[in-house]
Amino acid sequence: MAGTCAGDQVTLSASPAVGWRIDEIRGGPSLEASVTFHQSGADGEIQVDASCNGGAPQFAVQDHAGDTGAPWGPAEPRATSEPTAPGG
Repeated sequence: MAGTCAGDQVTLSASPAVGWRIDEIRGGPSLEASVTFHQSGADGEIQVDASCNGGAPQFAVQDHAGDTGAPWGPAEPRATSEPTAPGG
């Protein structure tokens, strides 16, 4: 999963780990973006919200069914940033 900021607009991209699927994604660009993962064949559900703060993506993770592990694979959510166009 990756978040990119351009000014205060965040864009979120995600790819589920094996055993998980994406139920819903609001990837942006917008002030807030989110993705909801669901664990296949289980009750696991995790929502990740993203926004920009100071030009860098910030992530908030909500585990709705207990400790179900990370649905985005072995890597933590990562932040990337893009420069804002002059005057933008």
